[in-house]
Amino acid sequence: MSRDQNKSIPSTEHIVVNGSSTVDIEPDLAEINVSIKKIDDVMAEAKSNVDQRSSNLINYLKEIGVDSKDLNSSELRIVPNREYRNGEYIEKGHEVDRDITIKLRDLSKYNEVMEKLVNVPIDRVQKIKMEISEKDEASDYAIREAVENAKRKAKLVSELMNVKLGPIYSISNAWGGEQISIGGAASRANYSDASFEPGTIEINGSVELVYYIDK
Repeated sequence: MSRDQNKSIPSTEHIVVNGSSTVDIEPDLAEINVSIKKIDDVMAEAKSNVDQRSSNLINYLKEIGVDSKDLNSSELRIVPNREYRNGEYIEKGHEVDRDITIKLRDLSKYNEVMEKLVNVPIDRVQKIKMEISEKDEASDYAIREAVENAKRKAKLVSELMNVKLGPIYSISNAWGGEQISIGGAASRANYSDASFEPGTIEINGSVELVYYIDK
């Protein structure tokens, strides 16, 4: 047994219990990352097209109440467009593209925003991630539930073994786990689908309690 393991378990009689919890919380915001791209023989024409569509989308989002701080537009990327012909690459115009990240805090407008993305049009939805604005509070709640679960287990074990629980010797592995999207927007193949439902986000809590046994 390692030195660290010895520290977590007392040399006297004791009980070790693990508590866990799973909390399902409905997300209240969505982070949507999209790409706008244009290929043209004339670089200026490609840039103008991307600029116009980007401006159209951003202005619309501001009109429906999305704050400027929740919009992030990347710098333009301009690269030669190459086509493979007869065993070699031939330059044919330029490709201009830009990513725009939208943090949508009002999910009631999700379908409306998706429809706008289709109409702009954008070229690709890179990622849709459902999130909880109060992440720390959700994680804390999962940990509290895990602790209560561990305490109930300790009480049950002590009663079954006919021993009396003493004070807690150590608490370890207390954490609120990773968030997992369930049935959320990221699972939708068609991002203009009017049947969108945000689903839930799963928060897992875990803790280990070590109790002394009173004699």
